[in-house]
Amino acid sequence: MPLISVCIPTYNGRTTIERTLLRVLDQEGVDLEVVVVDDASSDGTVDFVRQRFSLIDRVRICSFAERLGIVGNWNRALAHATGDFVAIVGQDDEVDPDWASTLTAALARHPEAGLAFCRRRFAYDSDAARVAMASFFDDIYPRMLEPFYARLDEVGECVDTETMVRAALVHDFETNLVGEPAFQVFRRTSPVAREGYDAAMGQMIDWEFALRFIAAGPIVHCSRQLGTYHIRAAGVSVDNAKDLSRHDREFAHLLSVVLARFDRWLAADERERLEARRQASLHSERG
Repeated sequence: MPLISVCIPTYNGRTTIERTLLRVLDQEGVDLEVVVVDDASSDGTVDFVRQRFSLIDRVRICSFAERLGIVGNWNRALAHATGDFVAIVGQDDEVDPDWASTLTAALARHPEAGLAFCRRRFAYDSDAARVAMASFFDDIYPRMLEPFYARLDEVGECVDTETMVRAALVHDFETNLVGEPAFQVFRRTSPVAREGYDAAMGQMIDWEFALRFIAAGPIVHCSRQLGTYHIRAAGVSVDNAKDLSRHDREFAHLLSVVLARFDRWLAADERERLEARRQASLHSERG
């Protein structure tokens, strides 16, 4: 049975890491290792995980004194994975018991695909998080995803690059269509995985990473919701929504990746439109 490495990068995740680890360890029908990679937490995360989970052979704890930040720690997690497949699960995410088996089986059915993704639920961990993000996650984002999911239901499980490009162009590649890292599983030895996550990214890390898989070949889609993404008032999604200048810088960089890697799938007018968006983002003065 192929091994899946479930990597959980942590930073001050003491209050949520237990729930996440229990959900991951509850996986059915797979051989898995769990790699907790701590980015110099100061809240006792490492001590708690060691006390609570050190007797479980499948759990490895890698702790570091030097803080690298999100991208650096995700790449550090990749470096410590040994499985055939890898998933990066956030320290407050929840995955269903058949999450790993469903996505790894989909990849096994399609050896030409490098990445599989699924749909997910959204949950607010506080009223403040709901106030800050409900308009996006309850209304705007679902309306963006609805036609995309409808198209995937027509296409089937294996989705080619052309289909993904047409869908991404609807919003000029600005919308993450495949979701957060916890809801993506990929082959560890693929060229994209060996490249790692892009250090120029902080907000759009997962989408840029997935786009490189999409450019390299087909990806696999599971139409079921296989987990829950938690939105916290002090979490990444809320912070990202406030930092528009960073979003613009990263979007400009992402479009550079798109224009380079998807050139043969883009018409001349589409390339011109994306380049205009890139230039506008580069010179944006939003705060």
